[in-house]
Amino acid sequence: MKHGTLVYIAGPHSDPRGQWYVEQNIRAAEIITLELMRMGIATYCPHKQTQHMDGAITREEFILLDIIALSRCDALLTIPGWEDSAGASLEVEYAMRHGIEVLSWPQCMARLRELATNLQLAEGKLKEQALKNQGIAIKALGDLKKQERDATAA
Repeated sequence: MKHGTLVYIAGPHSDPRGQWYVEQNIRAAEIITLELMRMGIATYCPHKQTQHMDGAITREEFILLDIIALSRCDALLTIPGWEDSAGASLEVEYAMRHGIEVLSWPQCMARLRELATNLQLAEGKLKEQALKNQGIAIKALGDLKKQERDATAA
């Protein structure tokens, strides 16, 4: 995966038993999302994106928009209960058909640590390159000032 990995969180959202269960599904996704964020991994959590929006648009429109977001992600992380979710099942199927890595929580912790390490290494290389570029720019500026002084003195 490239620097800037974005992981899509897939799991149950709606629940026929009622709003309390929906909130529990959202909370479960939120807790796992936070774990990834603490590792330095960027996430897209549709549970939080659409929280309290039931009925604002159709379920089909939500799923279509989620698939658009998923298409921009590098990996999909399934959370417990995803198998019972029609929406999450569609997301997993889409990811598999389009070469998006599918990970399963919590079994994927080693892979997530690897992603986090790769991100830290990539960030370190970017910072190193930025410092090198800054050094080159400072040297070039010093050379210009020296040339100006030499030209003024001549």
